Amino acid sequence: MRKLYIAIAAVMLTATAMAQTAETEKPETKEPVSKNESKTKKVINEIKSHVKFYGFVRNFFYYNSRENLETSGGLIELIPLDKNVNELGEDLNEQANSRYLAMTTRVGMDITGPELWGAKTSGKIEFDFNGYGDQNTMFRIRHAYFNIDWVHHSLTLGQTWHPLVGCATPDEFSYAAGAPYNPLNRSPQIQYNYKPIDGLSLKAALLWQLQYTTVGPSGIDSYEALAKNASSINFSKYSIIPEMYAGIGYKKNGIEAGAGVDITYIRPRTKGKFDHDNDASTDDITRKVDDHLWSFSPIVYAGWTSGNWSIKAKSILAQNLSHTNTISGYAVTGVDSDGSFDYTPLTHTTSFINIFYGKKYKAGIYAGYSKNLGLLSGELATVSDTKGNSGTLVYYKGKNGKNDIDQNWRICPSFSYNLKHFNVGVQYELSGIDYGTMKSDGTVSNTHTVYNHRVLGMVKYNF
Repeated sequence: MRKLYIAIAAVMLTATAMAQTAETEKPETKEPVSKNESKTKKVINEIKSHVKFYGFVRNFFYYNSRENLETSGGLIELIPLDKNVNELGEDLNEQANSRYLAMTTRVGMDITGPELWGAKTSGKIEFDFNGYGDQNTMFRIRHAYFNIDWVHHSLTLGQTWHPLVGCATPDEFSYAAGAPYNPLNRSPQIQYNYKPIDGLSLKAALLWQLQYTTVGPSGIDSYEALAKNASSINFSKYSIIPEMYAGIGYKKNGIEAGAGVDITYIRPRTKGKFDHDNDASTDDITRKVDDHLWSFSPIVYAGWTSGNWSIKAKSILAQNLSHTNTISGYAVTGVDSDGSFDYTPLTHTTSFINIFYGKKYKAGIYAGYSKNLGLLSGELATVSDTKGNSGTLVYYKGKNGKNDIDQNWRICPSFSYNLKHFNVGVQYELSGIDYGTMKSDGTVSNTHTVYNHRVLGMVKYNF
């Protein structure tokens, strides 16, 4: 009986093997491709040949030893806030804090297009999730532009890096990219580049504000509203004249150097409150005013990259560059007979140096310094509202509390491990700032120093 079972099993296995062999020897039959499927494949192939998708998933963790002037949920830490001492002698701003955030995760596409007027065309669309609220995030445009390139001439139209940012950029990996010592700004712009010889470029740009805006008065109804600093698109919107930049740069064989000047024109107010009948008990009237301010900010920069070494430096004599996240602004120095204010820029010198070594294992140090040099001309004016309240009016990025900024600095060593699809890094930041009393010429005296200790960690997956 056992032999019979073995024989039956052998026959079944043989039959199964023959059936499988016959199945594999059958001629392959291709499914007919519909016209719609063919068109779809053609469109997909066309997209692949002209569009390159990229991006990364990035997470940051940070710890601060005190409260700071910050944006993007604290990922961009500008300066430590001044002491806020209560009746018990407690500094209410001496409060540690930390967060872990993934909202700088990024997606983008580089686009190559057909020739236009004998020029190559290309474009970029890039966004992240840093359209930030208190407890939520949303899509935010970082870059959205197209480029027309005629070899020696090129034209860029759309939103991208401000010209003050895109030269000698720091190697430290924080989301702040060196701010407030290195400008941080992306703006809608029309940018023209001329390259007469290899490595040399002449640049001119017209820029409009969007996400990053100028600081000015929060309102016009009272001295309190005038004195309170606020950031608004209206200061540039009603100026009509766009921001302007012109510069020259050289970049070849690891050497980078250049200089330029940024010019801004703003209108801090278009309307003002007036006591038309010299009676404080009656309502004031609102009338047009002619407030305006021109500012000029020169920049120089240099960089050297060779093998594993990278050294970069940049210095700006900043006048009213608050929309670039640098510490600078302006002040009221006079009141005209029609109620309009006269303004003068507050000048700050802002610089950084960056020294790094390595690629896969990258270590280095970033150091920044900013100094308030005071008013460009004139003295602070005393301004009164129609109810008798009065004082000076000063506007700049970083103003907080009753005291003003004299100087601030940062030292930031960092280390990162970098692969093609993976990065991880850690850095320590020591930030110091001197607050004091502003004198009539805009300089600051009787200072005290406030420090913040910050630890930043980053992990990123690239695709």
